[in-house]
Amino acid sequence: MLSRYDHRMTLRDVTLTIMCGPPGAGKSYWIARNRTTEELLSTEMVRRMSAIGRRSSPNQLAGIKLLAPDLLRQGRSVIVDACSTKIQDRRDWLTIARFASAHTRIVIVNTDLSTCLTRQAERGTSGVPEPIIRQHADRMPHAATLIPLEGWEDIVTVTCRVEGSRTVSTRTSPNI
Repeated sequence: MLSRYDHRMTLRDVTLTIMCGPPGAGKSYWIARNRTTEELLSTEMVRRMSAIGRRSSPNQLAGIKLLAPDLLRQGRSVIVDACSTKIQDRRDWLTIARFASAHTRIVIVNTDLSTCLTRQAERGTSGVPEPIIRQHADRMPHAATLIPLEGWEDIVTVTCRVEGSRTVSTRTSPNI
């Protein structure tokens, strides 16, 4: 069973949604098409607001982890646009959500490595370096086996693929 969330009952007032997938997988694409009223927190947002520059830093994710609890405690649902391929990051998100009594949801975005690399190459100097993409992609199979055991209340899996010049997203688990 992919989801333990009963879709017939009313969602708690506050939900923490975490994206999971390598750079270029289509996480931001999915958010753009499915986000409603959630506050969006992303490593890209922190990168733009800081002097860190384009290179990834643990400080970017730490910044989001500091913002999320306050938003959740204010009764605002949050969606986090980050890779979340590391188990410790997902544990941190679950702890943050539980502390705020928020509903937890993770969206796993399955996209083949080739597509991720192509998308990042198209971004030029603003793209993520290939070794980082490969590192996140290598973690995905292990993450996919652990996530159902981690305690997420709602697990959504989508597959993003390119058909011609457009991206198509296919949901392979229950609607949210």
